[in-house]
Amino acid sequence: MKFTRDSFLSLVKEIIKEERFSQIPHKKNQWVSFDSSDLNSNKSSDIDITDEILALLKTAYSNAGGHHDFQSKSDIPGKQDSWELIDLDQDPEPDAVRVGKNRSGGEKLTAIGHDGQRASKDAVLQRIVTMLNTTGYYAEVSGTMANFLLKDKKVPIIGDEEMVRKLLKGKDIRWLGTNPSGSFSDVEGWYIRNIGGDEKTKLLIGKPRSV
Repeated sequence: MKFTRDSFLSLVKEIIKEERFSQIPHKKNQWVSFDSSDLNSNKSSDIDITDEILALLKTAYSNAGGHHDFQSKSDIPGKQDSWELIDLDQDPEPDAVRVGKNRSGGEKLTAIGHDGQRASKDAVLQRIVTMLNTTGYYAEVSGTMANFLLKDKKVPIIGDEEMVRKLLKGKDIRWLGTNPSGSFSDVEGWYIRNIGGDEKTKLLIGKPRSV
């Protein structure tokens, strides 16, 4: 391949632009916040850590076949607005990530990622538990995550159908009330909606602002 002057300068610019999380000033055991403009791998940016984020997300959702919103670097940031990374161990690489989007009622927590280590899992789970007990944060959960948060952490449950429909405005949901599978039969607020072509039984939890 023969480089022209312009193509060579473009390549140099891309190399200089590339920046790993380890090159970003940060403190151990403290969450570092980014917004979508920081992480847009399709536009000019001083930071490109999307590959590191994708690796954490893929690890966390490996048993589920991956997260439907994050299949490649180009999916980051997508429609997400809020990103947090944390470095916990001796190396300077990120060990966990927390993702959210701005919606009516505050910030909807949408995804987590980790490197598979127990400390990383605990850190990101504790982060979302703290946020879900803070006014202005909520999440849509099911399966293992719902079991963990309802059984072990007892986070607030949004059981009012009208409120759920307001928070999920534009989403087609079928209200159930109680869970037909029998899990947490005393919990009111379950519904079904189509996500990625599959019907999922979901529940909203947290402390959203009034909508």
